[in-house]
Amino acid sequence: MAALYRRFCAVQAVWAAAFPVAMVALIFVGGVARMAGYPLNWTGDAATALFARACFLCADIAWRRNSLMAIELVTSRLPALARKVLRLANYGLITVFLLYVAGWGTRLSRISRARSFRAFPR
Repeated sequence: MAALYRRFCAVQAVWAAAFPVAMVALIFVGGVARMAGYPLNWTGDAATALFARACFLCADIAWRRNSLMAIELVTSRLPALARKVLRLANYGLITVFLLYVAGWGTRLSRISRARSFRAFPR
């Protein structure tokens, strides 16, 4: 099971690195196509979606590696127990925020499910 999890993490890291490259390629292809007289309006939407996925994947990877952004000027001088409590409180705040965003994101997706995007009209 541990080998499967390591493989999953490796695949996730590859996707997180590939999404920004694909995003830049899509924007470039869209610009070249527009200059050639055949605009591809969907490239902006696809690049935006890839950017969002890359952000979430990279945040997940940073959380798993325990390398989230931190200011260690104060915390490095605290006792070990206080650092642990502070870290757990920080993880609790992050979890509450993510649950809040997921709830509102679910509501937003239900509300806007009939919305037509620029490139994909219904």
